[in-house]
Amino acid sequence: MATYASSSFQGADKDTYAEMAENLGNSPLKIIEPRAYNKKKFKKDMRFLRDIKNPSWLYFYYTKSIQGVDDIRSLIIRDYKNKILYNVLTRNVPGSQVISILTEM
Repeated sequence: MATYASSSFQGADKDTYAEMAENLGNSPLKIIEPRAYNKKKFKKDMRFLRDIKNPSWLYFYYTKSIQGVDDIRSLIIRDYKNKILYNVLTRNVPGSQVISILTEM
């Protein structure tokens, strides 16, 4: 059985999801892009996947911000009951290294 990751990326666009799916290419996870999953629901609410509670999904929250000269990245992985399974906050670490925990599963 495949495990899917419903994702929420701050300021996400189609390229963001494609880049993250490529970075996770070696992991057992498959990124679900909200727009491709359901265009109508996506137009009404870009974060509608958060409301779908599927026991075979992991919910993947990734944010990136710049504070002064620092590049801050946050990754939170939750189960369908909203329990935090993994949480990391990094400063000046590349995105590929932040999600390496997922590709090394």
